[in-house]
Amino acid sequence: MKRLIAGLGVLALAGLLAGCGSGGNAVDVAGPSATATTSVAGERVYVATGVLVESADGSVALCQPSFALADIAVVGTATTISPPPGCDRLSIPVHGINVEALPAMVTSGDQTYTESVVTVTGTWNGTTLTSTGPVTGPNEQPVLTPEPDPDFSVPCTEPPTGWPPMASTLADYTAGIQGLKAYEADHADTFAGSWSGPDQETLVEAFTDDPSNHQADLAAIYPRVCVIRGARTLASLEAIRADLTAGKMPNGNRVLTSATELASDRASGPFVLRVTLVVDDPDVSAWLQSQYNGAVAVDGAILEPA
Repeated sequence: MKRLIAGLGVLALAGLLAGCGSGGNAVDVAGPSATATTSVAGERVYVATGVLVESADGSVALCQPSFALADIAVVGTATTISPPPGCDRLSIPVHGINVEALPAMVTSGDQTYTESVVTVTGTWNGTTLTSTGPVTGPNEQPVLTPEPDPDFSVPCTEPPTGWPPMASTLADYTAGIQGLKAYEADHADTFAGSWSGPDQETLVEAFTDDPSNHQADLAAIYPRVCVIRGARTLASLEAIRADLTAGKMPNGNRVLTSATELASDRASGPFVLRVTLVVDDPDVSAWLQSQYNGAVAVDGAILEPA
């Protein structure tokens, strides 16, 4: 599975279970007896992993709970959720499952939920997942597959005499960094992002126009700077984020988490918008590519093709 991301730290644990885990023992009484297939009467079939929660009104949702690691207890190979997770925006409605027939259910307050992470297979109509096969679980503890670390190397050749020395005082260093930020803001129409090199002293600044337009000005502000050309601006990525979070995607899809990160292929960015979604499938990938030309990278979803 692709890794799951979350923007701005506080969401780093939200969606921890989305799209992860492996199958366990089938519980035939909880859903239709049909086995998982790639299509049902021409409809694409998806698989989703999470915690099934039944509310007091009888509605059922598959939840990707937001909780601290202390709330996850690993017993053997199963992941047990405690206390009850509730459902937030990282959830989808589910039809066709008799929650009362599932073993290892826990009731707390007005919610009944599966004690462990389970997997549901079904079709998606843009709003609801309808089960087409038995619920399986408990599942093994979800394992997130890490992406390769971004390449934070400095792409400029070091000058023959070496990089200029760092500022001799903290005040001068702080003034240099603040000067860079002001320059980036003044050139937001071409600014494509920045990062620190492995030495944490040499900074890389990217712009969509000719780097020579900026090199001298930036070096006067912060001498240890490498200026390169980028393919897209950070402002354009923020505009894409606004598009997607406003619900522009088709088929009921929506963004769950998003973060602007250095691309695996720096030449194509160097930054991309990484997102987790409700649905990820070939149609979604094609739509994102046609709309945003590689500026969006999907790092996971609640629903993925079975």
